[in-house]
Amino acid sequence: MVVDRRSLLGSLVGGLLASTASRALSFQPPSCQAHKPSDRLVVDVHCHILNVRDVDRDAFVKRRILELDENRSIGALVVSAFAQLGYASAYLNTHTMASELEFIARNQKTWLRQPEAFCLPGPKDRTKVFGTEYEFSSPSGGAKPLAGMMNGRLANTVRMMHEYPTVDLFTPSMVDFYEGAENWYSENDTMSVVYERISQATFGRILPMVSFHPQRQADLQHREERLTPLGLVKKSIKDRNFVGVKLHPSVGYGPGGNAKLACPNSKRNRSVQVDQYRKRYGDRLDRALWELFEYCADNEVPILTHGSPGIPAYAACMKPEGVAPEEWLYAPLQWAAVLEQMKRRNPAKPLRICLGHFGGAFSSHSYWHPWMNNLLQAMSDHPSLYADLSIQSGLFDSDSGRRKALRSQFTKLYEDNKVLSQQSIYGSDWHMAEVATIGPAYLTDLVELVPASSRNRVFGLNAAEFLGLQKGRANRARIQDYMRWLEKKGRMPAGYQPAWMSKVDAST
Repeated sequence: MVVDRRSLLGSLVGGLLASTASRALSFQPPSCQAHKPSDRLVVDVHCHILNVRDVDRDAFVKRRILELDENRSIGALVVSAFAQLGYASAYLNTHTMASELEFIARNQKTWLRQPEAFCLPGPKDRTKVFGTEYEFSSPSGGAKPLAGMMNGRLANTVRMMHEYPTVDLFTPSMVDFYEGAENWYSENDTMSVVYERISQATFGRILPMVSFHPQRQADLQHREERLTPLGLVKKSIKDRNFVGVKLHPSVGYGPGGNAKLACPNSKRNRSVQVDQYRKRYGDRLDRALWELFEYCADNEVPILTHGSPGIPAYAACMKPEGVAPEEWLYAPLQWAAVLEQMKRRNPAKPLRICLGHFGGAFSSHSYWHPWMNNLLQAMSDHPSLYADLSIQSGLFDSDSGRRKALRSQFTKLYEDNKVLSQQSIYGSDWHMAEVATIGPAYLTDLVELVPASSRNRVFGLNAAEFLGLQKGRANRARIQDYMRWLEKKGRMPAGYQPAWMSKVDAST
């Protein structure tokens, strides 16, 4: 039998492709518990792996947790002193970014051969508070409050994957509060690299979101020796496999109108200081945010923003007495106004925004917040506006009667507002204390509370639309280009694609 050159080459190429496909199909990424994918795509669009080194421990505890800028009582000061000692102890004993990057570099080849080794104990968690080892797990099966803050980012990733085995894709956010002494918390460019390496180590089950702070952008935009926040956004999206941007306006800015509404994120709060801050930064904040919005719209990059009135840095300024909640600094109607402006700029390139925390509707602090009414209307008016279900801890209230009533109200809200089926997204806000202590039930219970006809969309397909994960979308193209680059570097099996990608393709 004579075999011509073309037939021989065809058979060789076919055999090579079949072999490559076989290896890709047989490759199993790390699960840290038997990954239990169902037919449904599940995406957690709002979660965290950060630790105490990624926020200024002094400013954050005093301002956000204890509200000491506005509460100067003796009791609060005493509690603050003990809290600071605990945080300082945790800070000194929590893994640095350098140590985690070194550990990843040393083990990356091993993880490619033995992916589940990623889930084994890594650098020993040596976090201590007042000299005592701080264990992650609580007797209830969830995590202890603040446990994630006391652990390394790798350990938090492993724990998150372990607690939520049915989640196909996590998109943990970097967070930039830009407060306190800058040398007390992590440098954002290096943090972006850490998140990138963790995404590599999980073979695409982790796709992070990069932080942006408009005041930091205003302060650094003329300093050529420093990478600006917008520069970091562009670098992370283009080169590091990030899929979106995270904003945290609880620090004192809104999406627009900051010359009239912005609030200083500082230790002393006085009316004269508010006026000075608005004169100095108001218009500059607006310009920085508008630059971001234009970049994100033009490049189809989604934005996730803190979207509830909780944890304000300066409550008296951001939630002023006598002002209706819908007129507060970063209320849903403020975001709707931005979307309207962006629509006029280019109707073909809508800006996609997700407001976190469901408008504060079912949080532990407020069992129905007026923002939710505005959010429902804004979502109806703007198909590119989404809301996520993170930290709806009121649905897990310890009072069984209240819990039952709230859960009934939640389900009815979905039945009465069809827009929620199309534009709400599952998110947890793990490992923040209220959700971490609830544990895996946060996801499993929410699945049961959302009407069955809406579950596929709410827990996965809406996130795929928001994040742009379908074929032909800009984010999907960037992700696939990055994966091919990893293949060439020998950091990913040839032809491999994560479970979420297969499910997204099957749904379209």
